Amino acid sequence: MESDNERTRRIQEVLLEDPLYAVLRNTPEEHTLYSEAYLEEIIEKELYSTIEVARFFGVSIKQVRYYIKPFETYIFSSEENPSSQSVIRLTFTAILKLRMILLLKDEYRVKGLSNLLGINEEEDINPHTFSSQDELLKKVERLSNIVNGIVGTGLFEVKQEGNEKQEIAISLEFIQEQVLTVSGDSNAQIEEIKALALHYSQENESLKKQLEEIREQRITDVAISIRERSVENKIIAHLHAEAVDEFFHQKKFGRLKKIFNSSAIENEKELFIADYIHRYLNDRLKLKIETYHELPLIG
Repeated sequence: MESDNERTRRIQEVLLEDPLYAVLRNTPEEHTLYSEAYLEEIIEKELYSTIEVARFFGVSIKQVRYYIKPFETYIFSSEENPSSQSVIRLTFTAILKLRMILLLKDEYRVKGLSNLLGINEEEDINPHTFSSQDELLKKVERLSNIVNGIVGTGLFEVKQEGNEKQEIAISLEFIQEQVLTVSGDSNAQIEEIKALALHYSQENESLKKQLEEIREQRITDVAISIRERSVENKIIAHLHAEAVDEFFHQKKFGRLKKIFNSSAIENEKELFIADYIHRYLNDRLKLKIETYHELPLIG
């Protein structure tokens, strides 16, 4: 039976370059991914049905199938895609990927997760945000206060039928009670106020649309960060392998020394690897990221 540390290391190896794993890193959900009870009974080389996976996660079979459907190409490799099978069977890796989707679904929803997983090398991504988010939030708040003030006079009311958008309309009840007592030019004033309210309402909708674009851009920025982190993980993995080769090339330990001093050699090797990665990581990473963005980094 694997220890907790061994199991954690194995999961990290399997998900090293996974985009959702990069999002999950350094969050409470990462600990959940490593520590759930089902990991003690799962066998890596076995295949598991959706019924078994639903039991592992403590969710319904319907929910498991619901989240498999839009992410089949991510969860399954081309060799194990279940589209041609009557019964879906999940590998150890597929189970981990599905679990990450369930852990992140409340924050990103299906659309956000699809955007994160749908980014590819050919897409043209603008890494800059649209405008000052704080400024837009202040404008929305100010316009909302104006609209609320107009509605608060009683002359107008907010209406919504079914799933239609909210609209500001004249309160017929208020008119019946008040309009008969006002002077002859009050109708013009009412129309002017109504037009003003409509103007602010339309501007408010425009700003809300901009905020939605900013929210989608945030997801794009997260995707860029994930891809850059994936590049860094690949470079670290290559440097680690180089360091191991270089260490044994330089030291050339004899067989007896390897046997009787294995612990000391292992400690020395780990220190050598850490120093090697520290020396070469920044230059390798800078070169790779410059090539990735096709423009020079500042610094």
